[in-house]
Amino acid sequence: MKIQKANIKDSEVLTELMRKSKAYWGYSIDQLERWNEELKISKEYISENSTYKLSHLDKCLGFYSFMQNGKNLKLDNLFIHPNNMGNGYGKMLLQDFLIKANSISCERVILESDPNAEQFYKKHNFYTIALQETSIRNRFMPIMVWAESQIGKIKLFDTQRLYVRKLESNDIDEFHRMQSNQNVMRFIKPIMNYEESKNELDRFIGYYENQKKMFRIWALIEKQTDKFIGICGVYLNDKYEVEIAYRLQQTNWGKGYGTEIAKELVDFCFTTLEYDKLFAHAREGNVGSRKILSKIMDYNGTSIVDDKLDHIYSVDRKNWL
Repeated sequence: MKIQKANIKDSEVLTELMRKSKAYWGYSIDQLERWNEELKISKEYISENSTYKLSHLDKCLGFYSFMQNGKNLKLDNLFIHPNNMGNGYGKMLLQDFLIKANSISCERVILESDPNAEQFYKKHNFYTIALQETSIRNRFMPIMVWAESQIGKIKLFDTQRLYVRKLESNDIDEFHRMQSNQNVMRFIKPIMNYEESKNELDRFIGYYENQKKMFRIWALIEKQTDKFIGICGVYLNDKYEVEIAYRLQQTNWGKGYGTEIAKELVDFCFTTLEYDKLFAHAREGNVGSRKILSKIMDYNGTSIVDDKLDHIYSVDRKNWL
């Protein structure tokens, strides 16, 4: 049994294995046909990306492939033939990939997991940071990062002066300070008392383990002081748009943090989470946010939301990159 680099002659064998492996999870024939192009390993793909196969007596048991994507090293595929599942071959391939990953310069090791394989990756120190839309409405692919990679231990991403991590229960005091400030919440929602703030914080944290709701809000931390100064995140809004949001404590206004985090949040969503398009909304009177968004996104006009006038902004991944 050996793991070796695949060649272009393996294209059809790997494609067939990939489709049989996907079908193992009970997807309908109609859905598999819609994924026909996605479930294909072409000769061009093999020649352009690092692809390795696990073989025994010239029979392919499984394969994986990865690619360098900016700061990220992405595990693009890992499939085992259904007849060979449960024999530890997936672990064997994943460990081989991670050994290679350790020798490649990158900030993070990421992957998009089939929902059925999420627990497998969690057992090997990957954790879910966000969700990716699929062609099936209200079905999402977990986007996972390797906890052994540098960014997995400390942060999701950073800016020049800030870094972003998951919210924690002990953020409550500073979180409440923000949520109870009339000036901060003026264009968002009513101010909150301590108990309401705690419930809101618990709700945001609870979404980290919810794989059926695309809603991720994270903590903004000032590098110099290591203090909580606000939140940012991305979620699927009522119009089924991927929307970004950020919020800063008033004591941190006027420092350029808003522009700094908005730009890096968009970049993270495009380069790591690989969303295709992002939206943002700002209320009519929220001049500060409108100025920030106009610097990095296209203006799409206005709409009425909750009887309030919203200004809408968007940007496409291809234009951003």
